[in-house]
Amino acid sequence: MNYEYINKLSLKTKKTYAFTFVLGFLIVFLGTISTSSKAVSLFAFLIALAMVYLFLRSICACFLFSVIILVNGAVAVGYWGPISTRRIIFLLAICLFVMEYNKSSRMMKKNLCITIPFYLALFGYLFLDSVLIHGSDISSMITLGMFFSVSVVLQLLCLKSNQLAEKVVLTIGISFAIIVVVSYIEIALGHTFFYSAWTGSERYRNGILRAGSTVSDPNNICYMVLPVLFLLETSSFKAVFGKYTTRILDILFLGAILLSSSRAGLVALIVCVFIYVFVRRKLILLLTVPGLIFAANSILTIYENWLGLYSSSTNYRRYIVEQGLLRWKDNKILGCGLQETVDVLNNGSSNTMNTYIYMLVGFGVIGLVLYCALIFLLGKKDILLWFRSEKVDRDCILRICALCSMCIIAYSLDTLFLALIWVLPAIFTISNIKSDGTVVPVNRG
Repeated sequence: MNYEYINKLSLKTKKTYAFTFVLGFLIVFLGTISTSSKAVSLFAFLIALAMVYLFLRSICACFLFSVIILVNGAVAVGYWGPISTRRIIFLLAICLFVMEYNKSSRMMKKNLCITIPFYLALFGYLFLDSVLIHGSDISSMITLGMFFSVSVVLQLLCLKSNQLAEKVVLTIGISFAIIVVVSYIEIALGHTFFYSAWTGSERYRNGILRAGSTVSDPNNICYMVLPVLFLLETSSFKAVFGKYTTRILDILFLGAILLSSSRAGLVALIVCVFIYVFVRRKLILLLTVPGLIFAANSILTIYENWLGLYSSSTNYRRYIVEQGLLRWKDNKILGCGLQETVDVLNNGSSNTMNTYIYMLVGFGVIGLVLYCALIFLLGKKDILLWFRSEKVDRDCILRICALCSMCIIAYSLDTLFLALIWVLPAIFTISNIKSDGTVVPVNRG
């Protein structure tokens, strides 16, 4: 697919947006790490938001900047009374949704990668199950509502114009690049800004500091960064960032993944590189997929032995999953409520460490099916294209690899409240745009 059309913004405009967004993030970051006061973090976010509007004169730019803060979730923690950073982002998303929805054509709404009716069905069920049936705290549902709104608005912006689509790609690239850069800063300083705050001390593996960056955990770094590593090689990202900048980002992203020492991350990287190499050979890939599923555990075991037998961590994760499944058996259809997913060991803190088990325990079989449907809808167009085409587009393969890597790492993390899966629909929506700016209907594959 030709993405030359997307390169509509001038280099000056790109630099202005990039500089403004990075400066705004720096204000929020310094405000967050300078004190434990959440009010200061909120105040820093408001200052940054005002600065972005002053420089770029656009509500849309403020929203895109908020996406950067949301992706780097450790700095989106400010609050003062009922006002919080996340609620302000939610309000921005709602305002922009109201502004853009009426302007959007029926065809645009139909060609969202994840449609509004599906989001409403998913959120409606999660809210009903968590709040009304199990009496969980409504604040988590407000956060999910924010993610849903942000995801829809990002898609609408991508379909509205080529320039906005390019700004979305630029924003997402900057968002994840910040995660990588901060992780390198932490390793250089020998100190983590957020990870050590909840672990109580710095943690090392193979003599290397385990950076948590702005997602507060080295495993989260892999979950967030590895899919984007594949997406950086797509035409849309290369058109926005240029060949040489993209190559530099590739190296930095890969280095951050390896330095995180995340076992699940390395397994996902190996498996998805294999998929990328063999995806054009459909028969070979289809025959080896079952083997890959079983080989993943073997690769993980070999890697653990190579690193020095981290079996205690693996056994602990397995124990938590077992306890989660025992709770799920009490209510298989509707689950046990959101609170059960964050306290499976009754110690006030242990989560399920597995997104699929998280959905089962919290929302039952229905919740897991809806979550898997979300993933399927993300990759539906590319999977159908892969099956139907004799010669598969390289961007299609890269998006499939990105999705597979996300799914593999989600097997060892609770990821529902991480921003990755909610910004991916925008990138996949861009794949529905032809070189002349018109939209390829999703239902045609």
